[in-house]
Amino acid sequence: MNYGTFGARVSNTPEGAELMDVHFDPVVLRLVSILRRALPDTPEEDIFWGYHFVTGALMNTLARTGRIDRLSGGLCHSDDFLAVKARMARFMASGFLALAEKGG
Repeated sequence: MNYGTFGARVSNTPEGAELMDVHFDPVVLRLVSILRRALPDTPEEDIFWGYHFVTGALMNTLARTGRIDRLSGGLCHSDDFLAVKARMARFMASGFLALAEKGG
């Protein structure tokens, strides 16, 4: 969990973004190619935007800033990875499917 937090925070700096480009872009482009095959009628632009949105949500979640704790009045906790696990994949998949249905 600490590695995820560190990665999420560092990736939002110029130096961290450069490291992400060098070390993770090949993996990301592979994921995009898999998404293209899974969603063949979805415009490529929408797949990249979907990836961008998913990454933002993932990085915000991994950063564990405590913001959701404050916003929810303690109902949700940024370090509750069981709650994240129960919701995140379904939420993200639904976003991609919505882009596929609407074509943008």
